[in-house]
Amino acid sequence: MPIPIILPKFGFTLETADIVQWLKQDGDSVRAGDPICEVTTDKVNMEVEAPESGTLIGQRFEAGATVPVTEIIAYLLRPGEARPSELPSTETVGNLSIREVNEAESRADVSPITTVSPVAQRMAEAAKIDLTQVKGTGPNNRITRRDVETMLAQPTGKVRATPAARHLAEQSGVNLQNVNGSGPHGRIQSADVQAVVEAATAISHAC
Repeated sequence: MPIPIILPKFGFTLETADIVQWLKQDGDSVRAGDPICEVTTDKVNMEVEAPESGTLIGQRFEAGATVPVTEIIAYLLRPGEARPSELPSTETVGNLSIREVNEAESRADVSPITTVSPVAQRMAEAAKIDLTQVKGTGPNNRITRRDVETMLAQPTGKVRATPAARHLAEQSGVNLQNVNGSGPHGRIQSADVQAVVEAATAISHAC
């Protein structure tokens, strides 16, 4: 059965996001982590990534559309899986179990839009560094050779967190060492950071 790709929640209070453009088209092959579309909120532009490797199909919204968070925006066929004659209808999608919806949402990832210099790309591949975990310091957040070298110099035991969670933590001044991750293998997600921010706000107001 095709994997539903969910528009992730960027925060507890956010209800919609706008699709700026599709970076992959129907029938395109994608690898896990490849950006498939660019979306925007009232605060920042982000990219939605492919949750697994496969073929993108069934895009449900055009560029410029305003989409509710947690809505299915497209589907993904696993390698070797045949394209079905019909994709699940909206009604069928609505009957997915809570577990299936949660799993689909947890697979959906977002990251700040960035670019990588060719030298940094080669260095990262050689060192097997996940570039989504590297903060770019070049123009427009471009990842440079120096950024990869800085990553290599860091001690092991780095906190596991999605790019969106790191971006939100940086904006909010949250130390990821103090956040409990709810994602797979304890990976910190943006909702975990948002929960810490809201809890801190509630405490400050109570005082």
